[in-house]
Amino acid sequence: MSLIKKIAWNNLLVLSERLFTAFLGFLISIWLIRYLGPERYGIYSLVFAWFTFLNVFTPFAIEQVVARESVRHPEQIRKYLGAGVSIKILLAILGWICGILITWLLDYPRTVIFYLAIVLFGLVGNASYVLQVPHQIELKLLYPALAEGGSNFLYQIARGILILLECGLYPFFLAHLGWRIFQLGLFFLLGIEKSSYRPSFKFGLQEVRDIFYASWVLLVNNIF
Repeated sequence: MSLIKKIAWNNLLVLSERLFTAFLGFLISIWLIRYLGPERYGIYSLVFAWFTFLNVFTPFAIEQVVARESVRHPEQIRKYLGAGVSIKILLAILGWICGILITWLLDYPRTVIFYLAIVLFGLVGNASYVLQVPHQIELKLLYPALAEGGSNFLYQIARGILILLECGLYPFFLAHLGWRIFQLGLFFLLGIEKSSYRPSFKFGLQEVRDIFYASWVLLVNNIF
């Protein structure tokens, strides 16, 4: 198979998987709204609205900077990957703390804060985007795309099963957390393919400083 045909086939496969998963998610979401009803779905939506808002603590600028520095210094790619993953996880923990503190100060019900505590811990899953950087640099996008799509498909199936079992809100939030952690684990496993894909956590302050400084510059440029 020629390179052009291989790229076309890979793109078609990824596009088909994403369209199917998106359609499945759409159907499951409609079913979920009907199952939960106005009150419980209102709580469900509120929790995920906070999750979406607090994603700002783990900006996409970090993996963009990791990709740039990895291209500039290919011999240091594993250290930049390790620093990027560590920064994302630490920022996710900061976002978790801020989310719980803000909702507590706003006098949210304890059950809502508990649900939010579960879902917000899934912010650590954003570190998986850093782990995709070496695949993107080498244009080996099929396996990461299928890993992401496959985990999304399993999450939608899990939501459907929970509806069939007539579960309360709690298992749905646990399913989301499990999905995010599972996705992060999948991308760590993809690092087995090649040694340069595996993050090294023996990085120094230089790598952390480079990522932080460049990320803030990139964010400011994007805003203004």
